Amino acid sequence: MYFTPKIKMKKHKKRSYHIGHSVYNNQIAYYNLSKSLH
Repeated sequence: MYFTPKIKMKKHKKRSYHIGHSVYNNQIAYYNLSKSLH
């Protein structure tokens, strides 16, 4: 059951991961930018 929709879940996971972590990555980038500026 877990290994059957592996490819489908992988694609969906990648998309949801990108959407969910884009804000987190933007926060890290902003933090690093402000850190390097100061």
